Amino acid sequence: GYLSGAENPLRRGADRLDPTAPLAVPKGGSALICGREEAREPMNMKKMAAAGLLATGVAVVLVAGSRSGDDGAASYSAPAAAAGDGPAVHVYKTATCGCCAKWVDHLREAGFAVTVEDTRELMAVKRREGVPTDLSSCHTALVNGYVVEGHVPASVVHAFLEEAPEARGLAVPGMPIGSPGMEGRHAEAYDVFAFDADGERTVFRHVEP
Repeated sequence: GYLSGAENPLRRGADRLDPTAPLAVPKGGSALICGREEAREPMNMKKMAAAGLLATGVAVVLVAGSRSGDDGAASYSAPAAAAGDGPAVHVYKTATCGCCAKWVDHLREAGFAVTVEDTRELMAVKRREGVPTDLSSCHTALVNGYVVEGHVPASVVHAFLEEAPEARGLAVPGMPIGSPGMEGRHAEAYDVFAFDADGERTVFRHVEP
């Protein structure tokens, strides 16, 4: 049966999840970003100077680009082209999310026709589509009237659409290592939840590494 939010061990602390927040990395340490480890080394003065020049050049390009378009910044980008002849999936993500782009590739390889819309209002999209806060992840997709939140395997999406249950959608909370788009060392088991409009949920699939 459905697990209440209070009974769900993933809920504890999950309401503080902000998938768009920058990741703090200790000096000289490493971080896992979208399924890969990246070393952080101290930057010497020459590298700092070069980085400053590069940042200045990028700023000039951005200013020129903003002046050539419409006045004011748009919240959404134009949707990217679809691929495949399977069910149509529309994905909302931030422009800088690499693991989201990998998940899109995973869906396309499985035959889904995917369009992508980069947005700076991702949390508003989640609220609009009824994604429970404790089940949220770094991207939100719509397919056949359902919501697909996070790194749900394409095979599970196919199975869910075939069953067509009375539910709002599917979710993989957070970004578990080993899920599609989050490939990396030390893959972990995770659950794919089905949730309804009231936020009640049950485990639809358990995925082992």
